[in-house]
Amino acid sequence: MPVQSLARSVRAAVLRFLAVATAVTVLVVISASSALAAETKTFTGTKDCNVKPSPPDPGGFCVITKSNLEILVNAKIYYTNPDPVALASGILSSPVTLKAVDEEKSTATGHCTFYIATVLGLCVYTSGTGDLEGFHSTMAVAGVKPDTNVYSLSGTFLFDREVVTNTFTGQKECVPPASSITPPMKGGYCVFTQSNLEILLNARAYYIAAVLIPNAGPGGATALDSPIKLKTTGEEGSTATGHCTYYRPTPTTSGHGLCVYTRGTGELAGFHATLMVGPPIKTGVFSVAGTYWFDREHEGDGDHAGD
Repeated sequence: MPVQSLARSVRAAVLRFLAVATAVTVLVVISASSALAAETKTFTGTKDCNVKPSPPDPGGFCVITKSNLEILVNAKIYYTNPDPVALASGILSSPVTLKAVDEEKSTATGHCTFYIATVLGLCVYTSGTGDLEGFHSTMAVAGVKPDTNVYSLSGTFLFDREVVTNTFTGQKECVPPASSITPPMKGGYCVFTQSNLEILLNARAYYIAAVLIPNAGPGGATALDSPIKLKTTGEEGSTATGHCTYYRPTPTTSGHGLCVYTRGTGELAGFHATLMVGPPIKTGVFSVAGTYWFDREHEGDGDHAGD
């Protein structure tokens, strides 16, 4: 499947992954990587969406009223293109642009997903300008009180002016003939049969301690949750480690998930990626899209693989 078709196939549903278990998983994984990046810090804050217009209305925004990162105090978060298909399913999924109130008019860009029924969400920022140049952040969102439209924010952030964030698109297959052992079976793995990052093509992602968690996701979805070890087919045998959570389909929700990689070896030294897994293209075959970057300064040496 062409890369553009992959991107379109995940647009409507690829970010529909968050429930309490996902938020906890993401924060634990990201926090565990803090030793690898010297500037990684904990973020806490509050955002208020009692404004006009508010999301998902055109031009809708929320205001960060409290923040332990000073530049974000009173910043506005604009939801620039809410997905109407996701919204019809009770999910606010949109690219976002954060605008600070400093003299440089600093900004940050990313994507937010919010489950209206469960009052839970996730925002991931991957770039910035001005005093927010190099800004990377993962923020879990939770309602402070029901029906108040005020939300707590918690997660991590870092500034890395040297890091270049790239877009990832690909496809992984978790069933024969690509994979002879399907997760969550012991030894189960998936194969990246398509990848715009050359080094990941035909790489295997092993689910090394997979468990099934009933009623963990939207619609009562069962979650497949596991640490991940990715192994490439190159001569160096490069690897990457992380964590994946995938919510199986239910009568009311599509299958969807998230994989976060936080370190690597060989040509994948310093590898970081946040990859959204879409609903099955067919049984055991999934579209994958997200972002990746290499942080060589804080982990290992080597050239940018595939660049």
